[in-house]
Amino acid sequence: MKPNVIAVLDIGKTNKKTVIFHTNLDILSITKQSFPEIEENGLFVEQPEAVLDWFLDCLNAKSKSYNIRAISITTHGATITCIDKNGDLVTKPICYTNTVDQQFAIYGSRKKLHKTTATPEVGHLVNSAKMVFYVKNNFPKTYAKTKHILLYPQYFVYKLTGSICAEPTMLGCHSYLYDPYEKTYSELAKKLDIIDLLPSRISNSWEVAGRIRDDIANKYNLPEDCLVTTGIHDSNSSLLPYLIGCNNKFVLNSTGTWCIAMRPSNTIKIFDNQVDKMIFYNFIFYNAHSGFFNSLFCQRNSHIIGC
Repeated sequence: MKPNVIAVLDIGKTNKKTVIFHTNLDILSITKQSFPEIEENGLFVEQPEAVLDWFLDCLNAKSKSYNIRAISITTHGATITCIDKNGDLVTKPICYTNTVDQQFAIYGSRKKLHKTTATPEVGHLVNSAKMVFYVKNNFPKTYAKTKHILLYPQYFVYKLTGSICAEPTMLGCHSYLYDPYEKTYSELAKKLDIIDLLPSRISNSWEVAGRIRDDIANKYNLPEDCLVTTGIHDSNSSLLPYLIGCNNKFVLNSTGTWCIAMRPSNTIKIFDNQVDKMIFYNFIFYNAHSGFFNSLFCQRNSHIIGC
């Protein structure tokens, strides 16, 4: 009898992974692939369709050995997708690595945004709200077709299930779109006039978004009742085992394309001397903690840009 397993699509900026977990959370298989940025019309863009096709092909191959009961998606926190009424991308997701010039300051000072959203400005397009602003102002005809704005994991969740959803670890990850104090969409999201385009409900990371679409289940030999969860930010995902298993205070150094040092906190407060430094909070999806504290943020070359 094939063992029941959980499949995870882990989308980092540098590498993509299909990870198969036993239901006891032992890792049974890891398959890696790289999908470099491609250039279109002078901008670097992501390849979500290619990533999804690769992931489904991996699941098809793994289905010969495993009974895939659930799927979870985790991604880096700096990509948004705009989809039309048919569920198609109105434009390929723009990479946060693009250097662009835009007048984002009309929505408030960096200090005010840092204090109200508990996140600083991070690079040109790393703050997801700035991506929305850029697409809205530079591609108005294509943006006008937008029916839904989804963060990156939730785009893949949508393609797998047809469900529109949002969850706090992605919205709360240096996006400017989340108010961590009220646990809802931020004032900036309202000023951008995108509240009606964002999912109406913010669900927990562990909630089931839906079951796999019938056509996907049939084509890729997946159980028709295979469940897909709402999705989660990758740094939050890496923090989870330590929140469960560590009773003492700790700092977790999560490395990858970026390097982030994190510690749990029961309160969210940005002090004046922390404004404009690379210190921010992100909403935690497990236990009583309201957010986690990023004390150090490093870029790809490990150059410290804030502490």
